[in-house]
This record gives sequence, C-alpha cells and structure tokens, in this order.
Amino acid sequence: VHGYRVRLEKEMEHISSTDTWNDERLKIMNASNPKYILRNYIAQKAIEAAENGDFLEVRRVLKLLERPYEDSEGFLEVSEEREEEESVMAASAVATCSSGTQDRIPYSSKPPLWASELCVT
Repeated sequence: VHGYRVRLEKEMEHISSTDTWNDERLKIMNASNPKYILRNYIAQKAIEAAENGDFLEVRRVLKLLERPYEDSEGFLEVSEEREEEESVMAASAVATCSSGTQDRIPYSSKPPLWASELCVT
C-alpha cells in the first residue's frame, strides 16, 4: 500500500487539478473494465427463452454485449421493444414462455442463487 501511495503522490506532482486527474482516471478505468460480461446465468436465461420461442432476451443480451462498457442505453431500447411485443403476445394468447418481466435480473448485479447450480458442459 505504501508503494501505491508513493506512486500516486508522484503522479499528483505533475497535475494542476485533482478533479481533472480523478475524472481522467475514472474515464480510463471505465474504458478498461466492462460493465456487462456474459455470464453462464445470463446465457442460460437467453437460451431458455429462445427454446420457448422468445428471442427478445437473446436480442437484449446481444445489444448489451455489443457495448459492454456503456451504461444500459441499448438495454432500455430492447426492454421497451420486449414490453411491446409481450403485450402483443399476451393479447393474442400466444405467450407460452415463463420468462416474464417479473423475474428479470439486472445483468450488472450479482448472479441469482440458482446460477451456482449451473454446469457448463
């Protein structure tokens, strides 16, 4: 920890504004660390939905993974699209899939408990 503090102090000597330095540091960190990573439970939910004929979850995951470093702007578009299509499906009594909006888990949160039982083969 001491070595890290010494390095930070050395970097700060050449910086005129701490706020600017922190903003730049955060920008670099956010560009290097994706917010969304494909996890087994995310893939499993998309697979199960697709097996039931609901490819909206697959599109939702794809949209998130196309821009993993950004906040969920694309996610909102896909969610709205999904809600529209779900209402159409419900109205026509075609909806047979069990992956409704109530069991959706945010992909940037911790995995659900059932995910620990997943086995990749």
